[in-house]
Amino acid sequence: MITPTELKEKSADLVKENSEFHWRESARLAYYAIYHEMCIVAQQYNIDLENGEGGRHKRALDNFAAYSEVASDFVYFAERMKQYRIMSDYDIYTDFTKDNANAQQNLLILCEDELAKM
Repeated sequence: MITPTELKEKSADLVKENSEFHWRESARLAYYAIYHEMCIVAQQYNIDLENGEGGRHKRALDNFAAYSEVASDFVYFAERMKQYRIMSDYDIYTDFTKDNANAQQNLLILCEDELAKM
């Protein structure tokens, strides 16, 4: 089994590399790390992440945001992370820079700060 912490650590390692492939992978892992951390917190607070419209991640983020103002603040940053993840996975003909990967790391920290307030 792999943990969100392991995903974060690998993401932090990859952002230090000097290739677009590694920066894209770093952004992807950072998003999934924070998504799974959110799922752990949701379970602790009995937040149902399954109900609603849209795909699994959209439903989870929407339901989490509805829980509290702090959770909503978390989702604001998590949705920005999701956009970097989408760019890293799907926009392969567009440059993904080290700055993009570092921005994703900064958003991860902001998300963790919000989760810590819950």
